[in-house]
Amino acid sequence: METRPPADTPASLHIDRTTGTQATAEYAVSFGGSKDIVDTALLATPQGLDALTWVLVTLGVPLPEIEKAIRLLHESLHHDIPNVHLTRAALLRVGRLELAHRSRP
Repeated sequence: METRPPADTPASLHIDRTTGTQATAEYAVSFGGSKDIVDTALLATPQGLDALTWVLVTLGVPLPEIEKAIRLLHESLHHDIPNVHLTRAALLRVGRLELAHRSRP
C-alpha cells in the first residue's frame, strides 16, 4: 500500500551531511517520511554548499529556509525543512542536474 503523501501535500525535506567539512561535503537531500528514512525518496546528492544551495533553490525552498539550513548544518549532520511542496517540474530539473553531474569525467 502506498504511504507517500499526495503531490499537493507538504512534507519534510531532509538534508544529511555525509562526508567532509561543510563546504566540501556530500549531502543527501531526501523528501517524505516524518521521523526516519522510511518512506523517503532520495532526490539529490550535491557536493558542496553551492550545489546544495542550487538544489534547494531549484526545489522551491525559500531563501530564509536555505540560509537557516546552511547555518544549522555547520554544527549538525542533519536538518529537516518542514512543509515543503514539490512540483513535478522542480523534481525533473533536479533529476537532470544529477544525471548531468554523474556523467562528467
